[in-house]
Amino acid sequence: MNKLLSRIRNRLNADGTGGIFKNMMILATGTTAAKGIGFLSSLVLTRIFAPESFGILSLFIAFTSLIAPLSTLCYSYAVPLPKSRYMAVNIMMMNLGIIIIMTLLTLAVFLTAGEKIFSMANAHGLEPYIWLIVLTQFAGGIYETLSSYATRVKAFKPIAKTKINQSFIGSAIKILAGFTPLGVTGLLIGQAYAQAGSSFTYIKVFKEQIKDSLKHITLKRTVRTARFYADFPMYRLPSQFLLTFSIQAPLLLTGKIFGVATVGQLGLAISVLSLPVILFGVSAGQAYYAETAAIGANNPRKIYDLSKQVAKKLFLLSLIPFIILQAAGEPLFVLVFGKPWHQAGQFASMLSISLLAQFVVVPIINILTVLGKQKMFLMFNIMRTISIVAVFSACGYFKLTENKVIFIYSLVLALNYLIMSLSIFRIIRSRF
Repeated sequence: MNKLLSRIRNRLNADGTGGIFKNMMILATGTTAAKGIGFLSSLVLTRIFAPESFGILSLFIAFTSLIAPLSTLCYSYAVPLPKSRYMAVNIMMMNLGIIIIMTLLTLAVFLTAGEKIFSMANAHGLEPYIWLIVLTQFAGGIYETLSSYATRVKAFKPIAKTKINQSFIGSAIKILAGFTPLGVTGLLIGQAYAQAGSSFTYIKVFKEQIKDSLKHITLKRTVRTARFYADFPMYRLPSQFLLTFSIQAPLLLTGKIFGVATVGQLGLAISVLSLPVILFGVSAGQAYYAETAAIGANNPRKIYDLSKQVAKKLFLLSLIPFIILQAAGEPLFVLVFGKPWHQAGQFASMLSISLLAQFVVVPIINILTVLGKQKMFLMFNIMRTISIVAVFSACGYFKLTENKVIFIYSLVLALNYLIMSLSIFRIIRSRF
């Protein structure tokens, strides 16, 4: 066994990806545990809550995800980039101020126009939870900023720890809510904690580093830093918003066309399919971003070789869930979650088509930030958003069934991911 492990380790190191895959495995281990807890809790939750309740939960996730990029105006993505730790801490302190301002603005918008906003997505069930949506935005902005600092210093163990902590406590709150009068309210509170509840773990780990850097924070440096990384709010913010919208649009548009119960079915399917993407794609992306940021934009050939190896290995990994879901998606969902969730299994089988290409794109898309290609990132997300809205609009106009809509959506999404991945490699090669 030791010889086998040694051979695997040597194989990974041979192509230059040993470091990134070691970090990826640290993240994947924490994420696996976190998602394992979430998955086990869903076995209970799907038997406590009806699809309508899951529909409200899915819409809550959609709205909180959409406003999340506004929390820091995407300056949090710049934290890993400066060579100087003091500049990075200046960005973090600037983010804190932005988070407070943007949270107050969001609250004002929801209080004045919340009813109209929720009615557009047929999400009236969220109107009593404006306070929780705004609180999640505030906590999420702080968590995102600290996570970016952890990525900067390659502190992947604390990142993994926060994922486990959030999943365990969030899942416990959700399950307990099912046996109390809290009901859906507790379900949403648990989700809020699962998204943004472990900032204190980071504060404890980085307290001394940040404290030591506070004396280097000045208004002049902060303003200079904001100007230097102005591309992030200018290009990354709309890009990130469109990226998030394209991810959440199926839930919002499905709610508009088919109702909240179908949103619950689709939400469960998407959450199950997100497991392999988050376990390997997102984990690899976080490690890949740290690695390529350290390599720097001036070494494109090394970045290209690394990107090629990462994409190849993740594509091979994606074949496993694809084959399983194609062969037995619906019966597996019925077996695991119960008969009411058979449609979620059908949706999962269809969505697995886009999973193949998504596995490749999710990590390597981060290279656009390292190479300063924020405009290209924006163009990709505009293209994908237009495609998704066009699909659902056309399908709604022709009154297609839910299954046909999701199947067409999956094919279009896979095509978008394929175009994005080919374009990214061409961009890297052009810098040789």
